[in-house]
Amino acid sequence: MTHWFSFTNLLVLPFWALMILAPRARLTARAVASPLIVLPTIAIYAALVLPNVATILPLVSRPELGPVAALLSTPAGATAGWAHFLAFDLWIGRYIVLDARERRRVPVLAYSAESGIGRIVRALRGAALDEIQAEFVFTAHLASVLKTIALDGRGVAWLPKTLIADELASGRLVAAGDPAWSIAIDIRVFRQQATAHPAAERFWKTIVAL
Repeated sequence: MTHWFSFTNLLVLPFWALMILAPRARLTARAVASPLIVLPTIAIYAALVLPNVATILPLVSRPELGPVAALLSTPAGATAGWAHFLAFDLWIGRYIVLDARERRRVPVLAYSAESGIGRIVRALRGAALDEIQAEFVFTAHLASVLKTIALDGRGVAWLPKTLIADELASGRLVAAGDPAWSIAIDIRVFRQQATAHPAAERFWKTIVAL
């Protein structure tokens, strides 16, 4: 019976280690995703209780301190009770972790799949957004639209600094998170060496003059 008692501890220890030491890790999310993580411990509990159900059922239906204490003082009774405690605690711990992860989701204002900025954000910050379980609450193609929604307080968005300079200066918008979330972008214009259409040449001269 000592081996069964120790084995029940080993069944739940890995899950508790993940939930306590790495609650935000992907491995933890996958490990606690299924309620079946308590099944092995319940199986041990059932294996100990079912053969003695005729003795245990009267104690459960009309519990009294003396008989219950006597049952739990036996190796089999203590092991069954311990397995019950471990299974129930793991179930509650799993619920707490899942609830906390659900509540901490960051509302993100995303660019559409056709957006150039959106492709850049997904390529450079997609993995990080998955890690924090970001929730995409709104999608648009234009940065100006996402700016309006951000000003309404409905989420965070990657926006060109030139577009929100006044809002940053006035404090209506602020940088979210540490600088690692920012994305530096160089915009470069290329042209063919040969003389282009007059309209294209005027456009090029305007750019060069900036």
